[in-house]
Amino acid sequence: MDEAIAAMKSHKPGERLWYPECAKKSNVPQTTLMQRCKGTQKSMAARKIEKQKLNLHQEAELVTRFISQNNDHLILRWTKGIDAARHYADSEAKYDLYFDLLYEKIKEYDVEPAYTYNIDEKGFAIRESEDVTQFFQDGSREWITVLAGVCADGSTLPPGLIYASKNCSVRSTWVEDIKAGKHEVLVTSTPSG
Repeated sequence: MDEAIAAMKSHKPGERLWYPECAKKSNVPQTTLMQRCKGTQKSMAARKIEKQKLNLHQEAELVTRFISQNNDHLILRWTKGIDAARHYADSEAKYDLYFDLLYEKIKEYDVEPAYTYNIDEKGFAIRESEDVTQFFQDGSREWITVLAGVCADGSTLPPGLIYASKNCSVRSTWVEDIKAGKHEVLVTSTPSG
């Protein structure tokens, strides 16, 4: 795209601009080239910077601040290592190939950050103690799956809570602490949680 824009800007005064030829030669969409040359559309990088919610310093401090502000709610536990087959399947080269292909397709189809999401899930076992409900990653108690989604433009989706229920119904005790208007969360159930 940058080469096509440079070619369009390098024309001589009085010389006619031929967007179709330049777009075809540079293998870029003609409409996008016209909008970028006229300044009515910004590059993906420029739009990303405008939409970025945090500056670089804030991004670097985000995890540290989260831990310090929520220290009384977090429980540290050792996790189990990944199994050998999964460990051997991981390689930097495979990740590089995957992300190279991903970025190539994002560029090819001009996918904007507003249409790109990262959604992850984590399962927890819940057990009641005398004074508080605690979440553990192991055990044989009631299970809940938490879904979190973040958009590449910095916006977030409400978290999703999936409880285990044989008849797929949501119990009132699961949602009694959720305050309408204050907490934005989606709650459902499945047989496995």
